[in-house]
Amino acid sequence: MASIVAAAAAFPTFLILAVGLMPAAVASLIDHSRERDLSGCILAANLSGLTPSLVKLWWGGNGLDQALALLSDVFVWLMAIGSAALGWVLVFLIPPLIEVLLIAVANQKLRRLRARQKHLIEEWGEEIAYPGGLPESEKTPARAPVA
Repeated sequence: MASIVAAAAAFPTFLILAVGLMPAAVASLIDHSRERDLSGCILAANLSGLTPSLVKLWWGGNGLDQALALLSDVFVWLMAIGSAALGWVLVFLIPPLIEVLLIAVANQKLRRLRARQKHLIEEWGEEIAYPGGLPESEKTPARAPVA
């Protein structure tokens, strides 16, 4: 009931939001995950694109004629749909980038650990790497003493 009263009191704002947030509504219908990450990202991006239009509406008196004029402006649509599209780009671009970054960090850590292991083996001997005994494939052949 409260939402109906708020929509009636701020109908121009409601109109801008109802029409402008259509990309976020579509994302919400598509997103079936439990966390709803996709729809949240699209909603945030879409809302950020509508913010300048809402500010212009509020500073201009919040009238219905101004809301209709904003909805007929192609740049308002460009901002709303473009920001939602940017949200889609973020959804599909960021996870692979994070994966590449995490793999690079893990590989760097692995290189440091192997260098440390090599240093310890040089200092303590090969038996430190294999407490149960060195595998045959890892043993170095014995050298003949030099006379």
